[in-house]
Amino acid sequence: MPINSNSGIELTPCLSMTPSHTVHNTDVTFDTNFNFRKHFLCCFCHIRDLHHIRHYFSLSVTKTIDTALITSSLDYCNSLLYNITSKDIRKLQCVQKCLVMIVTWSPQFFSFCATHWLPVQSHIIFKLSTISY
Repeated sequence: MPINSNSGIELTPCLSMTPSHTVHNTDVTFDTNFNFRKHFLCCFCHIRDLHHIRHYFSLSVTKTIDTALITSSLDYCNSLLYNITSKDIRKLQCVQKCLVMIVTWSPQFFSFCATHWLPVQSHIIFKLSTISY
């Protein structure tokens, strides 16, 4: 299979494949640097949308929406998140903190411990341990 000038692979004279800068797998978007930037942005977009409609729902309904849209996408790739940089861990922690503030209608200085959620790094290790056990 010859490689053409734009770094693609020519499968047939009429069909060729070119590499992409991002790949979307179920609920996570990877980029060429493997830094999950688009994944974080997607989570923040869901949180922003939840913030706009939060006052219409009870706490239990909001938690269900949170689990369906945001928490599940954070949990989806724990095995890939295991060795990400501390900068990306801080971004994920920020996503989780924003989510807590929206779901519980808490001020910014709200104690994160009251939600019984693990910090992101501990949560990743816990999920991987659960899967491998």
